[in-house]
Amino acid sequence: MVLRHSGLLLGSLCVLVSSGAALAAEIPSSAFSALQWRSIGPYRGGRAVAVAGVPGQPNVFYFGAASGGVWKTIDAGATWKPIFDSEPIASIGAIAVAPSNPD
Repeated sequence: MVLRHSGLLLGSLCVLVSSGAALAAEIPSSAFSALQWRSIGPYRGGRAVAVAGVPGQPNVFYFGAASGGVWKTIDAGATWKPIFDSEPIASIGAIAVAPSNPD
């Protein structure tokens, strides 16, 4: 009984996957013409090593970069501001937000 159900499930999955692939092939390229690339991180970029959010403020995050510097966003990552660039630090390995002062 278990093997029969497993076979039916596997067959159903194959049909779903193949029908999904067929649907994806039928989407005209004009459907994507209005899409544009946008930056979702800091302009300077780099590898983030440490990230922290602020409890109760879902749009506020900080991250520490491997190349140094701490960045802050208040709009859920649409824009980032450097807040630690003047410090002579080679890399940020950890970051935490003080509950008593999340700024």
